[in-house]
Amino acid sequence: MTGERPTHKVAFSGAGCVGKTALMEAVRFDVEAPWVGFIDEAARVYFSGTGSQIPLSRRDDFGPQSDIQTMAISSEEIANAQGLDVLFTDSSVSDAAVFVASTGDNEGAERLFERVRAWIPGSDSDIAYSRIYVLDPADVPYETDAIRQESLQTHQRHHQTFLDFFGSHGIAHQLLSGTLRQRTNTVLEGLPKIDRTGLRDL
Repeated sequence: MTGERPTHKVAFSGAGCVGKTALMEAVRFDVEAPWVGFIDEAARVYFSGTGSQIPLSRRDDFGPQSDIQTMAISSEEIANAQGLDVLFTDSSVSDAAVFVASTGDNEGAERLFERVRAWIPGSDSDIAYSRIYVLDPADVPYETDAIRQESLQTHQRHHQTFLDFFGSHGIAHQLLSGTLRQRTNTVLEGLPKIDRTGLRDL
C-alpha cells in the first residue's frame, strides 16, 4: 500500500446473473499489478459446496445468508491484511441482508446489516467500501446457470429489493449500466489517482 492510505475498496453488488462475475473478470484482465486484489463471490462458492443441498426456495433464508456473509467477511479480512491499494469484491458483505429482506424477514435483514455497518461507504472505518456498484440487469440477458437458478420474477424482486434496501439504509451506491466494456471503463475511471502502470491500454 502506498503511504498510509486505506485500501480503495470497490464492491460489485446486485441480484444474481446481472454480470458481476463477468465484470470482475474484465477488470481483472485490464488490471495487472501486485497492489490490486480480487475476492470471488461468496454466495457462488457457498452454493457450489457447503450449501449445494439447500433447496432453491430456501437460499434467501437467514441461515444460509448468514453463512455467506460470514464467508464474505472472512475473505475481506484476509485481503485487508495484505496492504493492497485497490480491492475488488464480487458482491458486498451487505448483500446477504438484502436477500433476506427479499423474503420479508426484515428482522433478520437488520441483524445482518448491523453486523456489517462499518463497511458502508462513508463510515468512519478503514474497512468501509470506497464505492459500491449495483449492476443494472436491464442490459444483461437473464440466463440461469448451474448455481443461479431463480426465476425471472425472483430475479426482478431481488434487484428491486437492492434498490429499496440500499436507499432506505442510506447505502451510497451507483447503478452501473451499459455494455461490459462501458461498465469496465466506468469502474477503471473511478480508481484513485495512484500509480496505474499495471493497467492495460484500453
